[in-house]
Amino acid sequence: MPIDNTVRGDPDGEAIRERVFEIVKGFTGLGETERITGTSKLDELGIDSLDAQEIIMEVEDEYDFSFPDDYRPDGTVDSFVEDVRKYISEK
Repeated sequence: MPIDNTVRGDPDGEAIRERVFEIVKGFTGLGETERITGTSKLDELGIDSLDAQEIIMEVEDEYDFSFPDDYRPDGTVDSFVEDVRKYISEK
């Protein structure tokens, strides 16, 4: 089933992606000029399980939805962004 990326007036989902990237980057300790990419893996960015939970809570608050209690982001930043888009479209 395709994900409805038109949520929050964001037809291509780019604003959601950029905001999630900002949130994730805030937990990495990377400098202002350093960037993360969609293929960056969360664990390789130094995101531990506590950071991951805080990122989840911040994203849930930002977009007013809830992941399932057992949700754990794993993999790349882009896979997390896709999960965010999915759960936003389902709310």
